[in-house]
Amino acid sequence: MERLMFLKSINISFLPELKYIYYEEPLLSETFFPSLESLNLSNCNKLRGWWRMSDDDVNDDDDGNSSKIRNLSFPPCLSFLTIIECRMLTRMPTFPNLDNGLRFLDSNMETLEATLNMISSIEFPPLSKLKHLYLGKVDLDMQKLPVNWVKNLTSLEHLGFLKLPDQTFQEIGTWFNEDFNYLPSLRNIHISSCLDLKSLP
Repeated sequence: MERLMFLKSINISFLPELKYIYYEEPLLSETFFPSLESLNLSNCNKLRGWWRMSDDDVNDDDDGNSSKIRNLSFPPCLSFLTIIECRMLTRMPTFPNLDNGLRFLDSNMETLEATLNMISSIEFPPLSKLKHLYLGKVDLDMQKLPVNWVKNLTSLEHLGFLKLPDQTFQEIGTWFNEDFNYLPSLRNIHISSCLDLKSLP
């Protein structure tokens, strides 16, 4: 599927038994979804990610396969990415060029962490072009994220939080307390269904 030259949108949702999305080798950036603009992965609780197509049995501990797919990025034309309730998704190409919208809800944070930790391997900070970010039902482990990664979100205009625990909000509060230059383009904040939220930063 990744070699379909004119494919612009993919919607994979409510496939409870789906575990793998296979790709063929050689895995080259110029032939990996070269025209893709929108990707939606939703409610696929068993989905682990992209796997090399072969006749062998799938090996969940194949670190070589994992590192290869993580070293590949979606094309710069990818503008919208939605990942919802994909709790086992860990092996996925990064998306540093995403420029319009990212919805990341109730899914494995390794996927997002891999992109945010690309600072030293690309010309510009990851997600620095992103305009809309929505996070929900996730645990932001700041120890696994680069220092001051929020400063890179210089184009972010809309920020949304859904069903986040109070502890996560305490971490988020540091985004606004340490430097007034954080998120210079931010225009809207939306907070919803955070039932144990005790205070706002």
